Amino acid sequence: MLQVIDGSLADRRFALTYADAMFRLRHRVFGERLGWQVENRDGRETDCYDDHDSRYLLLTEQQQVLGGWRLRPTTRPYMLADVFPQLLYGQQAPSHPRVWEVSRFAIDLVDERHARFGFNAAARLLLGATARYALDNGIDRYVMVASAGAERLYRNVGLQVRRFGPPQQVGKARSVACWVDIDGHTCQTLLGHPLPLAAAA
Repeated sequence: MLQVIDGSLADRRFALTYADAMFRLRHRVFGERLGWQVENRDGRETDCYDDHDSRYLLLTEQQQVLGGWRLRPTTRPYMLADVFPQLLYGQQAPSHPRVWEVSRFAIDLVDERHARFGFNAAARLLLGATARYALDNGIDRYVMVASAGAERLYRNVGLQVRRFGPPQQVGKARSVACWVDIDGHTCQTLLGHPLPLAAAA
């Protein structure tokens, strides 16, 4: 049975049960499949933002990690502000407790027969859980850096993704900084089939 786990590396049980599989999945997706220049430590992709200030939403089945991404408050150091400030086009990087960054969106290649709008069913469940997390934790807006291709996929799902500026070439991909408001449209789009959050087992 698919479920979404909400956890932090500060939680020893979550870290021991899921962290290794999460970092290995990220290496397969970003390092091997997409060819990004990411830090690889023995087949695991991690960076300086994988600390106790980050939260993780992981899509799991029988403790197997099928997907996930990282959520981080903009009141702490985060990727858009520190690594990709050029994508802000001179605008101030958000820094507010109700604005969080989402990054490292990764989905394993599972049962593509359930694909919808280019995202498989697992990705749609994870996106919906991310909206639910925002509602439950007082988050008004997510910001992110996405490839132009990923941005198109988000729009195809029905999200109203807003850009800070046009895409720029970042490494091998054209990338864009954007945000998604957690408003009525987003909740209607993503929570048509809500998936309750589960505590880490």
